[in-house]
Amino acid sequence: MPINSVLQLPCSDPERTKKFFVDQLGFECKKDYTDVFVVAKDSIELSYWKVSPSEDAVLLARNADYFVRVNNLTALMQEFEASDLDFEAKVERQPWGGVELHISDPDGNRIRFVE
Repeated sequence: MPINSVLQLPCSDPERTKKFFVDQLGFECKKDYTDVFVVAKDSIELSYWKVSPSEDAVLLARNADYFVRVNNLTALMQEFEASDLDFEAKVERQPWGGVELHISDPDGNRIRFVE
């Protein structure tokens, strides 16, 4: 049985993306290889791989969502607000009953934190 799963997302500039997660969102860089890295915060883990900034890579990033389930979305948002992060959307209740907060990484991968 799986313990957890980690989605690997594309990024055109690993250093820029690591800086975004570590400096702005308070994540820790757990693994760092030449073209692949992993950032983590609490039980959230994201993996990225380097892609050329081609049209296909941008299209992939801008048309995919990554859902992260969290226990206290309001507290997470307050942490992110302290770093002057520009949110796509504030915490809001969705028609299906969940509460979400959306952010985008520097390549446009949308990350949806859901409670």
